[in-house]
Amino acid sequence: MKKVRLSIIQPGTYSILLEVWSEHDCYDSAYIEQAIVVEKAGAIAFPTAFSPRSSQQLNTIFKPVYRGLRVYHLEIYNRWGEKVFESKDPEVGWDGFIDGKLGSQDVYAWKLSGKYRNGTQIKETGNVTLIR
Repeated sequence: MKKVRLSIIQPGTYSILLEVWSEHDCYDSAYIEQAIVVEKAGAIAFPTAFSPRSSQQLNTIFKPVYRGLRVYHLEIYNRWGEKVFESKDPEVGWDGFIDGKLGSQDVYAWKLSGKYRNGTQIKETGNVTLIR
């Protein structure tokens, strides 16, 4: 008979103790220090609009609020499907400029792929409105 104890694990580093008994009542054990690292789940959220030249200096760059990212790849497209921006760094957002000129007030599509630190894959899409 196998006996396994599972419980809800909180983020942290865990060691493992394996104890084994044979049918002849022989016992052995193995201990592995810091064998498992459990990371918090990540999260990411994007604004739905931004204003590159806002006098309020609020929301002037399109970039996410995030936690726990390991891999990040953002692409932004105009209404004709042309890529206007790309970033592999969540701290580098789109300033609304396309080929050196401020983009037109419009809705742009974005596509995100990546991975959280805990290994969960990310694939999201959405729209953002550039307000002039």
